[in-house]
Amino acid sequence: MENIPNYFNKIWGEHFTQLEPLGLQADPTEKKYFLKLNNSTSKHDCAVVTMGIGQTVDAEIELKRIYPQCTFLALDPVSEVNENLVKNKLNGTFVQRVIAAEDSYTANIKPPFIWNTEGKSEFNKSYNELSIGFFDFFQIYNSKPVIDLLIIDVEGSEFAIFQLLAEQYDQLTVTICQINVEVHNDPTLANFFLRNRFLRNFNTFIRNSKFVLIRAELDRGMYHRMFFVNYVDKICVEKFLC
Repeated sequence: MENIPNYFNKIWGEHFTQLEPLGLQADPTEKKYFLKLNNSTSKHDCAVVTMGIGQTVDAEIELKRIYPQCTFLALDPVSEVNENLVKNKLNGTFVQRVIAAEDSYTANIKPPFIWNTEGKSEFNKSYNELSIGFFDFFQIYNSKPVIDLLIIDVEGSEFAIFQLLAEQYDQLTVTICQINVEVHNDPTLANFFLRNRFLRNFNTFIRNSKFVLIRAELDRGMYHRMFFVNYVDKICVEKFLC
């Protein structure tokens, strides 16, 4: 996994620079990237979905300042602080759920860690009551046909989500144009088997999907931040690449 940034940035680095994406400061060490809307579409709808808030919406606030028409739908298992941020800072919709997948691939993943006002602690509420499948989330809570930006930071569940994106993306009820995902290379969140399954799914996703990894960053040897762009679906090409 450590070689991913060097490999893909070497291939796509020049193109990434030419596209001049917005670098939205999520925290002092992390940026979320967003390709700017083309001039002809700059007043069109803009829909953002955030999975995993972690008590900060700085990147989303910056995006809203540039594109006030953006709508925000955000999910997190903890309502404390997060709900207030989403509703009052973004005028968005907050959903108190946690993304999960019910198959053998994720069977051994522990309930996620969460952020609250006392710091990081293990999730101790009813996991089954709050959990929801990735596809189900979009079917139940999202009304937009196009998601311009999907932000995923779900403390371990990204392994399962990536499998779904790699194998079943065409079953999604929406078109996703851009994805920022943080992958945790952390044995406390996913064991050696799961991380290696991720690499296989990553390979499948890169080779067979509509998305291109145009930027990858590694923070402290543990946090892989990846920016994917949909280069195939017409609506995404027209809004961001033409």
